[in-house]
Amino acid sequence: MRASRGASGTLSRWLPVVAWAGLIWTFSTDLFSGSGTGWILVPLLEDVLPWLGQGQIQLAHAGIRKLAHMTEYGVLALLLFRALYDGRRPARKAASIALLLSVAWAVIDEVHQIFVPSRSAAVGDVLFDAAGAALALAVLLFVWPPRGRLRACAGPR
Repeated sequence: MRASRGASGTLSRWLPVVAWAGLIWTFSTDLFSGSGTGWILVPLLEDVLPWLGQGQIQLAHAGIRKLAHMTEYGVLALLLFRALYDGRRPARKAASIALLLSVAWAVIDEVHQIFVPSRSAAVGDVLFDAAGAALALAVLLFVWPPRGRLRACAGPR
């Protein structure tokens, strides 16, 4: 990734982070509570998996919601990494900072849910959020080597 310079570079790196964090904040409203997603997901699961009992349907709904937590925070961590990694600091350091900021946002988001009538704060959700962020960053660091390493692996030209 080439370092972006100036205000427009900073904006192009950080605007997606702010937008995604705002989307996560929206997901923590009444609209996306368990009952808010249940009216769509539960009938869909009943149609797609008609052999499951009501308890299994509710468990599948809860599982989908936990996977959503992991996914939304995985995306946040990757966006944070993109904003932080400029080629000057090691990728692992940028990933560590991205993970720390992702977990901090998860904690802030859970505190926000205390004030939403249909929601509650849960340490378990922060753990799912952190796991999603950590998994996304681990895959990134394993799969995406920095360009310098790619050039080194390619050999002389």
